[in-house]
Amino acid sequence: MEPTPRGFTLIELLVTMAIIAIIAGVAMISSGSNAERKLKQQIDNLRGQMELASEEARASGMTLGLHFVRDDKHWQARWQVLRFTKKNQESSESNKVIWQPLDKVNANLTDITLNRIKTLTFDYPEKRSSDNSKQPQLTFFASGSVSEAKLTIEGHTNSIEPIQLNLDVLGRTHLQEADGND
Repeated sequence: MEPTPRGFTLIELLVTMAIIAIIAGVAMISSGSNAERKLKQQIDNLRGQMELASEEARASGMTLGLHFVRDDKHWQARWQVLRFTKKNQESSESNKVIWQPLDKVNANLTDITLNRIKTLTFDYPEKRSSDNSKQPQLTFFASGSVSEAKLTIEGHTNSIEPIQLNLDVLGRTHLQEADGND
């Protein structure tokens, strides 16, 4: 009796390796890079907060603002509320309107650390005052309208294309690549 051959033929090994390579390639292409995925998660979180703020401003009757500041390492998105201050009896100052940090009354609106974003550029259809260092870049009015703006967001790696986050007057957000493609 002749012994049966053991092991795999060269053709079987090559076909198996080709199948594994194809599956790995498809998985890498479909998943994208980890940095890109995390950046998109942060943008989605920011987008959801903006839509929630629009609804919250309308429901509460408050004017809300979103102020972006850059510290040493990261961008911070901080919520503010527009409040009227009462006239001080001892001061000659009259009533005035100031932006103050949002009380933690609404647990849904939270300050966000945007550690995946390197550059954040704002483009507004209307002219804005030059002294806006303490004013929020985005305003959500109690009437339900929103200050229109276009944010161009760039990640830390050059392999990720810049993304535009457009915010319209009705508080709707729309994402697209910075070159105009959806």
